[in-house]
Amino acid sequence: MISLVVGLAITSCHCGRNLVEYVASLCRRPVFVCIGMQEKDESWKREFTMLPHGVCHQIVPFNKPFDATRWSDATASLADNWNYPHDGFSATSWEKVANDEMWNAKISSAFFLYQQGVASDSQSQLVSSQTRTPLLVKSYELYTKAVAQHKQYPIFWHKNLALAAEKLMHMEGHKYSQKEMCEQSIKHFERYLEVDSGDQDRASIEAAVNTLKGRLKVMDSLDKVSETTENMLKRNLP
Repeated sequence: MISLVVGLAITSCHCGRNLVEYVASLCRRPVFVCIGMQEKDESWKREFTMLPHGVCHQIVPFNKPFDATRWSDATASLADNWNYPHDGFSATSWEKVANDEMWNAKISSAFFLYQQGVASDSQSQLVSSQTRTPLLVKSYELYTKAVAQHKQYPIFWHKNLALAAEKLMHMEGHKYSQKEMCEQSIKHFERYLEVDSGDQDRASIEAAVNTLKGRLKVMDSLDKVSETTENMLKRNLP
């Protein structure tokens, strides 16, 4: 089935309809939008959302079941073959704009899953609170994969990865241990701070790292207590 690309040029709708009605009339086939949607008529937001699809987005209705695994498997690697250096163009050039879009596309699926994973029920009509842990797990794994695949990449990837790990540290129902997520969050926050000295949230991030290190010490102490207790029990066995 042929996909219909809807561009930024849609600023008014035909036949006196508003944009939500116009988009609904197009949804007999997949609808994609590039460079964002116009802001004059936001009526479409009542019934639709946009899912990242490489450098573009697919417009889907809220009532369409969202399979995060299937969607991310289909979209997460769309920009993998883009190999221009992320900082390889002048800051004032049009090439930099296009290059930034492609590098953002490399982690757009991971970022979207993180947003949905931390959203409240009132903020997200796409997923319920019961399904948010798998979204954060997938986001964490996609960020981890992106960092491993590239020798150089935008430094904020470390910050985003640290945030995903920190959220998972407080959640249950996934395969990662609390200690592992704490260690990963510290590791990537510190790598981010090593390079980006101008972040306006630097003090808050440094405070978060200190708190996480305190938690990690407590976890290490509990592990030692458990190990000591286990050894004592073994010595007392007949």
